[in-house]
Amino acid sequence: MTAVSSTTTGTNTDGTSTSGTTDGGATTGTDTGTTGNTTGTSDQVPGPTPTTAKYPALVYTLNLGSTGDEVAILQQMLAEDAAIYPEGKVTGYYGTLTQAAVERFQVKYQIVSSGTPETTGYGQVGPTTRNKLNEVYSGVAGVGMLTAEQRAIIEAQILMLQEQVKLLLEQLVKLIAAGAV
Repeated sequence: MTAVSSTTTGTNTDGTSTSGTTDGGATTGTDTGTTGNTTGTSDQVPGPTPTTAKYPALVYTLNLGSTGDEVAILQQMLAEDAAIYPEGKVTGYYGTLTQAAVERFQVKYQIVSSGTPETTGYGQVGPTTRNKLNEVYSGVAGVGMLTAEQRAIIEAQILMLQEQVKLLLEQLVKLIAAGAV
């Protein structure tokens, strides 16, 4: 299969995290894009590990009714494992077959094993599920998962850049007023 690259409409939840717990071997938790710390098991279930990125990294929250190229990429990823997505249909529409495949992926990788997309993220591609899909199929680990320190550094850099842009704009206005530009 060939990976599709384009944009898809959806809810961008960069920088959010989820919470989950393990009780008696069943993992429960949320994958809804709320802020907080990630907790749960650290056991990794073996899966395909590409040496180069086969698919572009997913960036949007996807759920029942989502459409577009990113959904098609998700379906291609899931179709790599017939036990997860035996139908293997790549339509670009996130229907009940895709939702069931996402649920199987979430169970296999101990992300969440019950609930609804609204309560626990079960069947939805939220931050934790998206990060795991990207790790397994795109060769990208931990996309969107920043520590508080990393986030603070990035925010400080953004503020510095914004100040630099402001100064440059002021200089440009002066040059225009002087007729130099």
